[in-house]
Amino acid sequence: MYASSSSIYGNTKVIPIKENFERKPINPYGQTKLEDEFLAEKYIKEGVSIIGLRYFNIFGPRQNPNNPYAAVIPIFCSAFINGKSPTINGDGETSRDFTFVENAVQANIKAMLSLGLENHEVFNVACGDQVSLNEMIHELNTLSSTQIEANYGPERKGDVKHSKANIDKIKNLLGYSPVVLFAEGFGKVFDWYKDNSAEANNG
Repeated sequence: MYASSSSIYGNTKVIPIKENFERKPINPYGQTKLEDEFLAEKYIKEGVSIIGLRYFNIFGPRQNPNNPYAAVIPIFCSAFINGKSPTINGDGETSRDFTFVENAVQANIKAMLSLGLENHEVFNVACGDQVSLNEMIHELNTLSSTQIEANYGPERKGDVKHSKANIDKIKNLLGYSPVVLFAEGFGKVFDWYKDNSAEANNG
């Protein structure tokens, strides 16, 4: 079993994204995950059964907002807790299928214990939902009882505009179902950063 990523799909024209869609990454990270999949495909020719999990924007407590590779959620949460305006790259309509870490753990366990899967199977690990950065700012203002506005800058090269998974395959073959949807998970994460700001900043 290995970790792949939604980044392998690149900027797909059809949403939600199914596992059989074309793999066309637009950034180096996505390309490295695609190379993992190519390697797995070679192993199956040697008789090794392999499962690849294509994670969609996993988030949860304890991510360091000061890491240069930090994800958007810890950065935004830290900004709001400190009363600062976060910076959005682009118009804020960029959207992701943010997936709380408990859902990823469930997918890992179900994949590890699965029986009857042969050859190389890949699964989207997500919630089958879509949240924009502007919607996230609105939610943060609600959680923090503030009216902070974001700063908007130019879009970053190599960023996927929209991402939303079709999770029918993992539901049908592994019995997976997301147990923590975005709003609940986001609330848990914000509360953790609010209560543990020193630990979060020290990574």
